[in-house]
Parts: sequence; C-alpha cells; structure tokens
Amino acid sequence: MSGLLEVSNLGRNFGGVRALHDVDLIVSPGEVVGIMGANGAGKTTLFALIAGNLQPSAGEIRLDGSSIVGLSPDRICRRGVGRTFQTARPFSDLTVSENVITAARFGTRRLEARAASQRASQLLEIVGLGARGDQLAGDLTLSGQKRLEVARAVATGARLLLLDEVMAGLTPAEVSQMLDVVQTLKQENALTVLIIEHVMRALMRISDRILVLHHGERIALNVPAEIAKDQRVLDCYLGSQS
Repeated sequence: MSGLLEVSNLGRNFGGVRALHDVDLIVSPGEVVGIMGANGAGKTTLFALIAGNLQPSAGEIRLDGSSIVGLSPDRICRRGVGRTFQTARPFSDLTVSENVITAARFGTRRLEARAASQRASQLLEIVGLGARGDQLAGDLTLSGQKRLEVARAVATGARLLLLDEVMAGLTPAEVSQMLDVVQTLKQENALTVLIIEHVMRALMRISDRILVLHHGERIALNVPAEIAKDQRVLDCYLGSQS
C-alpha cells in the first residue's frame, strides 16, 4: 500500500530519552488521520519530524514516494506540507491579511501579489475572518489566532496539513466552528490532514482513522469506532476519564 505520506520505523531520541520508537504510518490522499496520546506520548515530535523541524534518529519519511529526511522545513513546506503549532504564532505586527498573503507569496506556488491577495481573501472568508483582514493579527482572540494559523498553513499551498491542537482552549461552540472550518478547507483544497487533538469528541468526529501513541510507540491505528473500544487504548487513556 502506498500513500501521500509514508512513515516507517521512525524513531527519535533526545539524549537517553526515547521520544518515538519504530512508528509506522501510511496516510492516503484525502484522508484525515487523528493523532491521540497523553502529553509526552510523542505526538508533536512526530509532527516536527515530518515538517523537518527535527531530524529522525532512525527510520524514513516519504512524501509522494520520495524521502524528505534531511530537508529543511522551508523545502518541505514547498513540497506541500503545511504545519500549525500548539501556540499560535502570527506575525503580530502585520495585519490578518498580510499574514496570509505572506504565506501565499512564499509557499509552494510563490503567488504574485494580486493572486496572493485574492487567495488570502478567499481563505479568510472560509475561516470566518473575512471582515478582519485589516486588523493586526496580534489583536485577534485566541480563537481568531488559531483560525488565522490554519488559513496561513493552507495558503502555503499545502497538500498535507499538520494541525497541532487547533481546538485547545476553545469553547464548545468554537470547537464546532473549527471542525466546520477544517472540513470545508479539506474539501475545497483537496487536503490530506493529520490532526493532534485532546478534544476527544472532535477527534472522533473528524477523523477517518486514529493513530494512538503511548510512550513514543504506536499502540493502535484504526477507525474511531474501533479505537473507542480498543482495550489497550481504554487502559492507557479513555478508561481514566470520567
């Protein structure tokens, strides 16, 4: 089986600490794969390895069949991998529109100014920030900054979108809005999505499959309905919730 993203025997050590060990994952085009695990399970390390912010201690990462191990984050971005971070990182002194235009100008397509502005307007409408284009990004609420972060990642021309806790800290209503935003962006931009999320109801709703990490190792990979009754998962995570 081949996929847009293929991760095999992936490992990462930090000194004597094993953050990830022997992780395998194949993600098909158009799929949404949720990443589940407690703090320290290796979820963000996995994203950092795929995006090139870290290099693996072992294993391989392939995008469209070609290795991306050793490439810098900007080169991986230009191959079609967009990433958000747990803490939103807007260019606070630029406007909301300028944040997205910058991503469009320097992403995979390197759009000219007019096309980048049109693309930014389109994406900001989808994420619910169409009326705030002239506002400074640093003045947005947490929800607004997270939606801007998603729009900016998509504006790079991403085919594979890595979403790292984009619903953390949001109200239930804002979580529902973010789910709608991600699903609309996916459909209109032919995206493949990897999403880390601690909001379980959201992860179960949006994911085609869920990868569960525990102490850096894969313990389950299945459709949400099967993950919800997997005894290993229940023992490690779900069973501890009231």
